[in-house]
Amino acid sequence: MEQQLGHAIERPGLDLTRLPAICICHMERETVMKEVLVGITEEQERALNRLAKDNRSSRAAIIRQAIDDLLSARQREAGREAFGLWGKAGQDGLAYQRELRAEW
Repeated sequence: MEQQLGHAIERPGLDLTRLPAICICHMERETVMKEVLVGITEEQERALNRLAKDNRSSRAAIIRQAIDDLLSARQREAGREAFGLWGKAGQDGLAYQRELRAEW
């Protein structure tokens, strides 16, 4: 007798710990994926195919990772631009603070 548990099937007497290539996962929420049509050159497609093959991954997974990497890099770049904003203004932050406090 089989019992359906999410996407897995439980079979009495089957020891899943002895099967080396099985990953048993439980997701609280499903990730909603959106499809996007993107045009790429033949050279980009060949490179994408090589990456997917070398990483034993799908092309879609490689593209998703590339998007995540780009977004992460942009976020780090934005943080670096904001850090040390006073230095770009050419004004010493401590001098500015003292000037403001002198008005009190």
